[in-house]
Amino acid sequence: QWGSYFWPNTQVFKNKLGLKDQASLTAMERLHTTLQAERIASGLIPIDRTFDAAHLKAIHAALFSRIYTWAGEFRTVNMRRGVNEFASVPDIPRVVAEMHRQISETDWAIDDRDVFASNISTTAAIGNFAHAFRDGNGRVMRILLNHVCEHSPYRLDFTDLDPAVWNQRSALTMPDRGSTQVHPEEFVDVFKAITVDAN
Repeated sequence: QWGSYFWPNTQVFKNKLGLKDQASLTAMERLHTTLQAERIASGLIPIDRTFDAAHLKAIHAALFSRIYTWAGEFRTVNMRRGVNEFASVPDIPRVVAEMHRQISETDWAIDDRDVFASNISTTAAIGNFAHAFRDGNGRVMRILLNHVCEHSPYRLDFTDLDPAVWNQRSALTMPDRGSTQVHPEEFVDVFKAITVDAN
């Protein structure tokens, strides 16, 4: 099943563009998803702010539907990064539902940067653990987090965020072996640094 995502005898995802070398696919994917993200942000591509599985899938489909047949669909294989295992395939809906519950139960209108950073860190940590899609999870989560910010006095400025720092902190938020409890405190300093006033 793992191999079904790739062109035969390669590590390049099967794609609607017919591209079979990674450099070309990466370049086209980056160009297209950047444009689509801008269209989502401007409202040209409407996305219902439901903050649930349908919301995540709608964002992913908007970003990737012209590139991958599996756009907008949760992954069908288990994944890990280094020693960290993301949510198992059967557990993805539960983890996404947990994120939805956390977003829904949080008072995002509170005008307190520390409280906001703590809350958004929890959202990001749960979403990172879910890692619901075969690829593109980071891009989907950034858009989702921006949608969360619409209910707050703040926005997130990822411009100067070092990808290495983000990846390191993402790894540290992952549950300990045998657990599903994330560690959002590892994200707090990052989100404090990139949180700015919305106006």
